[in-house]
Amino acid sequence: MENESFDDDFSSKDKTKLAKDISSYWIHCNRCYETYIRTRRRILLLACNHIICEKCVAIPSLNVLNGSNEVNCPICHRVQRFRVLCNMMPAHTKELFNPEPWRDPTERVLKFQADQRKNFEKGMIKKHSELEEIRKNCKLMEINAKEGYEKLDQLQHERKQLEREVRNYKDQELRSESTIHLQPTDTFNNEFFDLNTFSGANRERAKHRSHRRRHSFSENISNNFTLSPQ
Repeated sequence: MENESFDDDFSSKDKTKLAKDISSYWIHCNRCYETYIRTRRRILLLACNHIICEKCVAIPSLNVLNGSNEVNCPICHRVQRFRVLCNMMPAHTKELFNPEPWRDPTERVLKFQADQRKNFEKGMIKKHSELEEIRKNCKLMEINAKEGYEKLDQLQHERKQLEREVRNYKDQELRSESTIHLQPTDTFNNEFFDLNTFSGANRERAKHRSHRRRHSFSENISNNFTLSPQ
């Protein structure tokens, strides 16, 4: 490129935009494929005819007028002079981006745009492959997430079942402890204690006492008759 002043390239933001024509879609960063029509960052045209965005060349600030106007091209790996794509570019630079190159065809312009379109097509194929790989990974992650959710649901179901079993076990323990506290004492659990046997023993003792009373009464009568006078 010619050694020209770069003051107009950094003048104001309203002068840093080319016409957003559909035919300009191919204007892109040759490294990251950021398109110019999105205008998210400034695009540079290097002396080697590579188009690079300011992010890919890591320029601290393009508004520093006294700074260096050279950058290291990430494509050819050489230090190149650059210009910012804007309406203030000189005519011989701006004609490279002519949206209708067939009206005044030149080999320089046609080759430049053909190379850029070819590179853009190659980049889109690469991006498409990356997108397909991302979709495949997303599908795999979705399947894994679904399996994980089903496993979590199963574990929650098993946990609830175990909690019910623990509650039932605790209820059984409480009922068992209550039954133990309500049982009679050991005195009443004595195997020798029998209500019928106890009643029968009382009857035997009562019968024996009655027999002794009758026997004593008979002896008294017998004694009285014996001691009476003749």
